[in-house]
Amino acid sequence: MTLSRLSAQIRESLSMSFPETFWVVAEISELHVNSSGHAYLELVEKNQDSNHILARIRGTIWSYTFRMLRPYFEASTGYQFAAGIKVLLLVSLDYHAQYSLSLNIKDIDPSYTLGDLARKKTEIINRLKKEGVMDMNRQVSFPLVPQRIAIVSSPTAAGFEDFLNSLSSNIHNFHFDITLFQATMQGEKAENSIIKALESIYENEEKYDVVVIIRGGGAQIDLECFNNYDLAFHIAQFPLPVLTGIGHERDETIADLVAHLKLKTPTAVAEFLVDRATDFLTRLENAEEFLVDWIKNKILEENSKLYELATRLLLLTRKKIHEEERNILNTRHRANTATRSFLTKVHETLRDRQTTLRHISIKHILSENQKITLVSEGLPRIIFRNLKQKNETLNNLQKMNELYDPGKVLSRGFSITIHKGKVLKDHTLAAKGDDLTTILHSGKIISKVE
Repeated sequence: MTLSRLSAQIRESLSMSFPETFWVVAEISELHVNSSGHAYLELVEKNQDSNHILARIRGTIWSYTFRMLRPYFEASTGYQFAAGIKVLLLVSLDYHAQYSLSLNIKDIDPSYTLGDLARKKTEIINRLKKEGVMDMNRQVSFPLVPQRIAIVSSPTAAGFEDFLNSLSSNIHNFHFDITLFQATMQGEKAENSIIKALESIYENEEKYDVVVIIRGGGAQIDLECFNNYDLAFHIAQFPLPVLTGIGHERDETIADLVAHLKLKTPTAVAEFLVDRATDFLTRLENAEEFLVDWIKNKILEENSKLYELATRLLLLTRKKIHEEERNILNTRHRANTATRSFLTKVHETLRDRQTTLRHISIKHILSENQKITLVSEGLPRIIFRNLKQKNETLNNLQKMNELYDPGKVLSRGFSITIHKGKVLKDHTLAAKGDDLTTILHSGKIISKVE
């Protein structure tokens, strides 16, 4: 059998075994459109658990069909007709001797693609809820005035430029400290790229207030990376509040659902941060205005109290001065009266004592004259005896004086301790911390009681 004959039999067998057209479920692995408008696809089936390819076959959409199917699909789903989506295709089986087996695609069911994407999205959301992480990032406390911003974005994205312009051109000239963590924001590498950026932020999380994930608008299929489970899991458990501004309004991605706050566009994120700072500034201005008014009222209130107290004090002072003046006059009057009375009594007493003294003096003179007469007879003997006794007494006193002389006592090693100006004789009279002065034979020592 020739190879061409074998190919003819295969085509005949396939034609007899399959209907003219039938529906096939597959994932578009590759898509190429040539210059003539024909689309060539590689269709695959993957294992849901391992993502391993179970089957692979080529597909073709001729240009006249592709011109109608592509816009119809994209308008119906909002997704770009591109590699990476799962589709339900109406096909006919075609076997060619030179190009082998292929599927000739005649129609497409957009509702299947939407249903498959919705199913995957629902499964991931349910899984996140079951694991208890769906609302974790929304429970992270939001800073009062976020100013240190970690941005996950592509530096060439139009949304990134819009974000920077909106943030820097705010009317209050608020300053924001912005750090860009570059990431791929669409395609197969987007999930891992964004996750790596988040991990880099996590290593220095204390340097930032919030994380902002932004990108510009685009086709719906470009946003599928934000429906990835691993990315959503990282965002949900991130220790800083995550804001998303992915640039689409029709649908929410899972990344939006697990983020602390979802905003429509990068510009909306910037406006939110500026509004947050503006609200805080308004609160500060209101607080300042309230504080100034309160202080003014307090000053007026205290001035009124002070004036009232000053008035009362002036009246009390005048009253006290009048009372003291009356007391002084009364005291002066009583003192004058008492002085005159006292002087009168003193004069009377002096006159009485003068009379008595005259009589006593005369009597005493007579008595002393008698004594003088008696003494004059034995005076020499008495004087000699008294002089001898006084001399002995004087010698004894001199010896005692020499014995108790402080200088000589101190020279023998004794000392005198002075406490509060007095000689300390009892240690209980001194308290801890008191100052003592110890007088020695030579000099003195100042000390403190421990």
